[in-house]
Parts: sequence; structure tokens; C-alpha cells
Amino acid sequence: MTTVYKGLPNAIYRLFVIKLVLDYGTFVLPFLTLYLSFHYHIDEDRIGVYLMIINVGTILGSVMGGSLSDRYGRKYVIIFSLILSAACYMMVPWAQSSTPAIALISLSMAVFAMADPAFNALVGDLTEGPQREAAFSLLYLGANAGLSAGALTASYLFAKDVRLLFWGEGAITLIAGVGLLLTLKTTPRVGCSEPKEGLHAPVTRSQHDWSKLLLESPSIMIFAALYAAHPIIYSQVNFSLPLFLTEAYPETGVGYYGRMIAINTAAVILLSPIINSLTQKRSALGCVAFGIGLYSVGFGLYALTSNIVWIFSSVFIWTIGEILTVTHAKVFVAEMTTPMTRGRTNTLIDVSYEIGYSVGPFMFGKVIATFGVIYVWPIIAGVALSSAGGLWLLYRKLRST
Repeated sequence: MTTVYKGLPNAIYRLFVIKLVLDYGTFVLPFLTLYLSFHYHIDEDRIGVYLMIINVGTILGSVMGGSLSDRYGRKYVIIFSLILSAACYMMVPWAQSSTPAIALISLSMAVFAMADPAFNALVGDLTEGPQREAAFSLLYLGANAGLSAGALTASYLFAKDVRLLFWGEGAITLIAGVGLLLTLKTTPRVGCSEPKEGLHAPVTRSQHDWSKLLLESPSIMIFAALYAAHPIIYSQVNFSLPLFLTEAYPETGVGYYGRMIAINTAAVILLSPIINSLTQKRSALGCVAFGIGLYSVGFGLYALTSNIVWIFSSVFIWTIGEILTVTHAKVFVAEMTTPMTRGRTNTLIDVSYEIGYSVGPFMFGKVIATFGVIYVWPIIAGVALSSAGGLWLLYRKLRST
């Protein structure tokens, strides 16, 4: 199945290594809820508010990164983002209270978010046609290979000394930034080519006018609104899921959570080539709709049982949904854009993601505080089904035009 990744531009393989290293060092985010809860004794409701504040900063960072990458190119926006983010993370352990710690974490994640639209636009610039799905799938596989090893490392660091989470992520992020600077010699000139014509019409060039971009991209705007369900749902992997496990298994819940993250990322590594080969001729938008639909099954199962065997088994269901959703959303955006608008259009999707990731912990923090963590999962199932239905209708609409 790995033959689907052959024949890609050499720069994509370099970016694969960068993503693997970078995501190996994602130590803080998976354990941020537990860090704020255990280290600063903050309750779940307030943690939800803090996570929402942090994600507002990432929205602003993403908007800035998309604009700068369309104006000045992708490479140096990414490098600046990674180096400054690393510096902020490495200062967190010296914070004397939760306020400066949260401020530094917020700034680090906001600056890091500048890299996301630039990175996705860069991959879109470097590929075309069938290569795009393979390239995004390969990079997603690399990210999860890093996360798989990183989750186990982060579990050890959290238990050993929580400061090591921040120093470790800062150091590895810095290494990734320097690696990108040294290995990616050139960056595509913005506006150098047009996408091939296909099912979806490309967005009209709009120079750097955000208002024109929004008005001329109705399908992207609808997609972005519906896609927000994905981060609302997936934010619960880092928020509600560890709380659910530690409530059901007080002695072993943290260990179970680390293993679930490792299983999730290992499953991405094993299943991504297979799913990529099976969906090469499928609609990217249709795959996103089906992927989010699978979330209703995978996460909805937690409302029915706390049996650890079923909990671990459900990881494979929502992991397949994750693979379909994340990789094909990026392919859909690349199909709908020109290089002149690709950075800002990826920003729209990133903003949708960050809004969802902000709303998710805030909303479900209220649910947990009022009713209990078990009520999170039937609500998740309903949100997933509603989003999947809307995306399917958008797919049918675009297919008929």
C-alpha cells in the first residue's frame, strides 16, 4: 500500500521528516487539561474557559499566518512561527502562577498557528491532481508517527517532572524550524500556477482583499462552518476523554489515556495508506462527510459503556473518521483555490477549526460541571450526524453544478 506515496516531489519527503519530528514534540497539548487541573488545581469549568482563550489566540495567529504566507511566501512564515513558539514554551516552567503560564502557552500556540495555513498552502503549491491526496496523507501519517512516540514520551515526562513537557516541546520545535530552514532550499512563488479544472471552480484571484475572498468563496464558507463540528468533537480527545477515563478508572485512567493516544496515532500510521488507496477516486468532500459521520459511532459508544475493551476498540472507529476528515478537507481546499488565495483560504479552515476547538472545551466544560462527563458523548453523536448531513448536501449541490 505504501506505493501510493511514491513519485511525490522531493520537498514533500523533506516535509514528511519535519512533520514527524515536529509532532513527536507535541507534549503539552494532550496533557494541558491534566496539567492545569493537577498542577494549578483549576476546576473543569475554568479550564474550559482558559482553553477557549488560548484558542482565540490561535485564531488570530492563523489569520496572520495565512495573510503573510500569501504576501511573502510560505517558508519563512513557518520558520519564524516555530522559533518564536519554541522560545515561549521554554519560558513556561519559570512562571510563578497560572496567569503568566497560561499567557505564555497562549502566545506560543498563537504563534505556532501561523505555520498551519502556510504549511498546508505549501503542500498545495508543490502538488497537483492525485498527488495532493497522497501528499497530505503522507504528511498526516508522519505527524501521527511522531505523535505516537511522543504520547508515550509525554506520559513519562508528565509523571517525572511536568517542566520537561515544556522544555522538551520547545527544544524539538526549535530543531524542526532549523531543519526546515536548512533542508527546504526554495519555496514556490505565490501565484505561479492555476489548479486544474474539475468539479469545483477555482476561487477568483483577489490580490490580498479578504472581503472579496469571502464573497467569492461561498462553498468554502459553508464548508468551513460545517467543518467546525470536527474540532468541536475532536477537542474532547484532549478534554473530556481524559476526565472520563480518570473518573471511570481513578488509579489507571492517566495510563489508559496515554495508551489510547498511542493506539490512535499508531492506527493512523497503519491505516492511512490503505484508506488513501481506497479513496483516490472518491470525492474529497464526500469522504469528509463520511469521516465525521463515523465520529457519532466511535465517540457515541462511550455513552453506552465504560468497559475498557470497548473503549479501546472504539478508537479504531473514530480514527478512521479522523483520517478521512483531516486529509480530505485539505485536498478539498486545494482543489478550490489558486496559489494566490491558498494561504488565506487555508486560514478560513484553520479559523473554523480553532473556533470549534475553542467552543468544544468551553461548551462541554459546562456540560460536565452541570450533568457529568457521561452526557458529553450523546451530544457529540448528535453534532457529528448534523455536520455529516450538511456536508453531504453540500457535496450533492456541488456535484450537480
